[in-house]
Amino acid sequence: MELAAVRQDGASVGIEGWGREHVGYAVGLEGAAAAGSVRIVAAFDGTDVDLEPAQRGIAGVVLDAGESVELEVEGAFRLVASEPILVVQTLGGTSISWVVAPVDRHRSEHAIDLPYGALDEHALVIVRPRETWTCIDGRVSGLARVARVGDWECCVTRVRAGAHRVIGERAFALVAIGREGIAPYASASL
Repeated sequence: MELAAVRQDGASVGIEGWGREHVGYAVGLEGAAAAGSVRIVAAFDGTDVDLEPAQRGIAGVVLDAGESVELEVEGAFRLVASEPILVVQTLGGTSISWVVAPVDRHRSEHAIDLPYGALDEHALVIVRPRETWTCIDGRVSGLARVARVGDWECCVTRVRAGAHRVIGERAFALVAIGREGIAPYASASL
């Protein structure tokens, strides 16, 4: 059996946007490491999903079309599936979530406009291939590598509210975390 689409935050996400490899970093509201969770949804029956590194003793699962599982995650994690999966990550300590971009949908350039809020500062989480560079507004400095998994590394930096251009030597994923007014948010650049 095959699943056509699922609803995520009121929008339909068709399986053409799902992927077989996803890399993420469990993070809290201020951009620091924090335990969180991921929900994995399978598009096809018999989908094998491997989790690297194993989280809470779980190294993999098998799912059927439309079936999902929620796993607690810490640090950097990598999911590799035999068929397309949708991965939704939750910001540690909150109910705020975003879709983790499949590796084949990463981009080498992201334009973001971060809202002004109570703190006026936001965290950017960048998931990129190891030993590659990423520039924010033309500056390479300021990125702190916080974790590695497989051929990937996760970096975090703080930026002010406003428009930013982020470019990389190779394609990467970007998640912005902060506050809009007093309300916390997390948003993946897809």
